Amino acid sequence: EIATVFEALPGSPMASALNVGPVSAPDLLPFLSDGNLLQMQMTISKPKELADLYLKYASLVLEPTNTTGQAAFKDLLAGVAKLGKMTTATAVSISSNGTMQTEGLILAENPDAFLSFLRDTVKSVSAGPLHELYQQMGVDMAVSLRAGNRKVLGRPVDVYDLKMSAGAMLLPEGKAMLDKLYPSTFETVRLGPYVLLTMGKPV
Repeated sequence: EIATVFEALPGSPMASALNVGPVSAPDLLPFLSDGNLLQMQMTISKPKELADLYLKYASLVLEPTNTTGQAAFKDLLAGVAKLGKMTTATAVSISSNGTMQTEGLILAENPDAFLSFLRDTVKSVSAGPLHELYQQMGVDMAVSLRAGNRKVLGRPVDVYDLKMSAGAMLLPEGKAMLDKLYPSTFETVRLGPYVLLTMGKPV
């Protein structure tokens, strides 16, 4: 058995984002399905600091001349900063036909803002500068929304259809992985202060 601990450099932006002290949050893991390969829970207490940190390190791999794409990416992360505190529980499993399935339960300060952020993200990655940015990284992505596709417990379910294909820049191994994972769908439904999100299976 091997245990590895990574610590942020004291005084660094990562240390500031991760140093939140004791966090009070409910245990959401018992509400996930049984028989998962992996389960984890985390609480995001400082979404703005996390978004700033992500932008800092993502800018290292973005094409410096693509200022339009960088601006679109920055706008997307600005939406993350406005989401407020969130506690998320996530589970990963494998279906009987060998496909990966993901299930998430999110307790959000503003669940409507979270769902709105998802819809805005879909628009951003499906067309425009952000879509072109992904193409430059070797991935062609398209996501379409079927809003209120059906109801669960009287609440509307949004269904997102995902298509992702490899461009010329992606290695054969990456292309094989994308071909196995996509096309796929993920679904969301708000249940009070919670958002249930699944990928590869219905909510």
